[in-house]
Amino acid sequence: MILTGNNLVMPKSPISLAKSLTGLTGEKLAEKLGVSATHLSRMGSNKRRITTEHIEKLAEISGKSVDEFYSLLGTHPADILEAQEALSGHSANDALLIDPNLFKKAYERARAIEQTMLGGRGSNADFAIILEQAYSDIAAQHAPVTEED
Repeated sequence: MILTGNNLVMPKSPISLAKSLTGLTGEKLAEKLGVSATHLSRMGSNKRRITTEHIEKLAEISGKSVDEFYSLLGTHPADILEAQEALSGHSANDALLIDPNLFKKAYERARAIEQTMLGGRGSNADFAIILEQAYSDIAAQHAPVTEED
């Protein structure tokens, strides 16, 4: 799962929280997280996406349980999952029937749209909406034509 900080789902930045809890510099925190300092900085400013694995590692580095870390962020994984389901219109437990070739085209189109319209700085929610619309458009173009009797 991929997340971003400083939005309605996660009101606080996980990077800022980890820095304040540990007293580590960005460079030291990046090293412990296993990313470059530039990558960490971009995650902290919502220019890079933060995965749940990053959140779990940040919690560990901060000496907090994952639940406690999410609580300090002002959210919980269930809230994030609920928001993703609301955006997608699908339960996380539903099997999605997606054509991988069409998805690849839709992903590329959505990336280009996000780059053009939002300068590549859209949130995950923004990107999910763009991607869903791009996939719908492409799938509709490739839908088989049926004749009505």
